[in-house]
Amino acid sequence: MMAYECMNYGAKAILWSAPLSIGLCYGLYKVTNLAYSTDFSPPWDDFAIGIFLILAVLFASATYAIFAIRKDNPIDAIRMENI
Repeated sequence: MMAYECMNYGAKAILWSAPLSIGLCYGLYKVTNLAYSTDFSPPWDDFAIGIFLILAVLFASATYAIFAIRKDNPIDAIRMENI
C-alpha cells in the first residue's frame, strides 16, 4: 500500500510538471524569439532526467517508509499509547 501511494504521488507530480515545464519552455522560446530567430526544440534529455529523479526520490522515500514500518510495528505503538 505504501509503495502504491508513493507511485500515485509520483504519477501526479509527473502529470502536473511535464506539461507545465513544456509550456514554460515554449513561453521562454517565444520571449527569446523576439531577439533572434531560432527553432523550438524542448530539452527532452532534461525532462527525462527530471522524471527519473522524481521516481528515484519516491522510490527512496517508499523504501525508507516500508523499512520504518517493519522495524516499529504501528499497532503495538498504538496499544502502548492507550495504556
